[in-house]
Amino acid sequence: MAEKTTTAPSAGWFWNTALSEALYTPLQGLEVAVRNAIHRAISDLFGGPDWILKPGSYLRSSEQRMMTDAIDYLGLRGKPLTAGSMISELKFGFWTSLFDAHYDKLWHRIIKAVFPAMPKTIRTRGELSGRINSVRHLRNAVSHHHSIWHWRNLKERHEEIYLLLRWMEPEFADFILKQDRFPSVLSGGP
Repeated sequence: MAEKTTTAPSAGWFWNTALSEALYTPLQGLEVAVRNAIHRAISDLFGGPDWILKPGSYLRSSEQRMMTDAIDYLGLRGKPLTAGSMISELKFGFWTSLFDAHYDKLWHRIIKAVFPAMPKTIRTRGELSGRINSVRHLRNAVSHHHSIWHWRNLKERHEEIYLLLRWMEPEFADFILKQDRFPSVLSGGP
């Protein structure tokens, strides 16, 4: 049995909530941009959007399972099985897993389409994998209400979100930045 909380939340707890809330906009923007850009690039490569409706042998079993789970979930909810519904239903972990070394050959074919503004000298799947997984770690901490206020690299993680966004869609990055309150919340402290 879990213990009852007996003390009032601290200033750190409230600041953590404010930081997490402020990160939601850029994290959401990045997640949507990543999944849509990858889907468009793979659709162009495979000749249409239906690749996402059929877990293929080009995917590892773990990604095939994530797709099957999403298909089953949509069916249980009575939602139509469309490319759009699958893009939305697949978890961010699915999309970030596509940055693993197993998919190196895929990235050689789609990386320029997904990250057109990324400098050519560093445009590799490996360069992106570390960055996207760092952001995924932050996103999961925020989504699962973990404490982030003590992280020493929050400012850098936030900047990483915009770096990735700018490499994909610079105008969208600017749009999201206009809505972003994170820098002021971070500098305000607890």
